[in-house]
Amino acid sequence: MTADCDRADSPPITEDEALSRLAGAARPVTGFQTEPLDRCLGRVLAEDRQAKVDVPPVDNSAMDGYACRHLDVASPGARLRVSQRIAAGEAPALTGIPIAH
Repeated sequence: MTADCDRADSPPITEDEALSRLAGAARPVTGFQTEPLDRCLGRVLAEDRQAKVDVPPVDNSAMDGYACRHLDVASPGARLRVSQRIAAGEAPALTGIPIAH
């Protein structure tokens, strides 16, 4: 199973197909062991854990994109201007500081 949400060369799959793929890849957890962290790749936790700090420490988007208000694009053929460019890790010009959680 691949996890490539950026591929534009294949059409989206249906919800039923997605559920079928997930069900086919799922395996039951039959027990638990205590292992050092470096030996836990590919494993699942036996109980919920809560991180002590947020990582990353500020809101961050993993994908590029645009934000707009519905009212601004409500009419067909509406054209919008790009008001600012914000690189990954930068704060919007509105506040000048990262948004805290």
